[in-house]
Amino acid sequence: MLKKTKKNKNSDVSRRERNVSYLLLIILAVIGCVVLLVHSSSDFKRFGLYGPEAKAASEEKSKTSAGSAEKMLTSESLFPEQYSAAGNVENFNADTLYEKINGKAPMYVDAGFRQLNTVRFNNKENSKQSGEIYLYEMETPRSAFSVYSNQKRAGSTILENISPAYKTDNAVYFCSDRYYVEIVGFSKSSSLVTDMTKIAETLADKLPHTPQEKYLRELKMLPEEDRVEGSLILYLNGAYGFQDFDNALSARYNIDDTTITAFISIRQSREEAQKLVKQYKQFLAENGASPASTSKKSLEHGVMDMYGMTQIIFSVGRTCGGIHQASSQETAEKLALQLAEQMKQHNSEGSTAK
Repeated sequence: MLKKTKKNKNSDVSRRERNVSYLLLIILAVIGCVVLLVHSSSDFKRFGLYGPEAKAASEEKSKTSAGSAEKMLTSESLFPEQYSAAGNVENFNADTLYEKINGKAPMYVDAGFRQLNTVRFNNKENSKQSGEIYLYEMETPRSAFSVYSNQKRAGSTILENISPAYKTDNAVYFCSDRYYVEIVGFSKSSSLVTDMTKIAETLADKLPHTPQEKYLRELKMLPEEDRVEGSLILYLNGAYGFQDFDNALSARYNIDDTTITAFISIRQSREEAQKLVKQYKQFLAENGASPASTSKKSLEHGVMDMYGMTQIIFSVGRTCGGIHQASSQETAEKLALQLAEQMKQHNSEGSTAK
């Protein structure tokens, strides 16, 4: 009887140990899945997304546009009456993108490229009136705007019915949400550009749209007065040649007959902002810049002269701001003080410039 009781106890202990082992295996499996998910997810910091912005980008990504890219790009409703798609839609991923845009592919991939769909179109009444649509799908609206703004062609004209968008003498360019679009004519023709603008407007209506202020959080810190329309540029990395300078938004200003570039970069913390200021000043010094005297106390440690051009860098809370290569120090300091004031109004971590 005693032996039977002992055997039952051993059996109960064995059963408990087995159950505990199963539980541990389940816990380890869950932890493994979490680790895989974290490592496979996008690096949102790289695209300047933190907290609510990351959630908003995810929600926008889940939205579906009117049909697939193939249907959109070949739909008769996309083209003016005398035009139609010519051939099938071609698709390129990160591994094959170079086949279509050799030389520029790394820039797109580094910015968060997902896929490219292209289709040619022609005028059924005039074979010379033809071109090609490039529909780039990027990871986020920020990455789409980055490739759009960093490639803006000189001598372009801002479009009124799409924002942001512009045209040249043979093409139309715009971005909407996470999509960047190029519509390129095979010849220079004002009538062709007019027709391509109509195509762009129709395509923009079919794509999801996110207001610019939602994906460019820095925009509210850039003064609106004297800002040149369409001059915004978003650097996801390597701003002004300094590799560690990422997520910087710049804009040009016309002040006192002088064109000046101001920039803003929101960091994760006050300490990180101060560290970036120090590193960027060192980078400028290594490239020939030296400290410049100034009567503006709040800027006294941030003004530098670089071969006759003024550079300014400072931080307010967790935000960095500055002026890039201004020909007039007086005008540069004037804009820098306006920038600092905007940064103080919108900064959540204090307002002491460093």
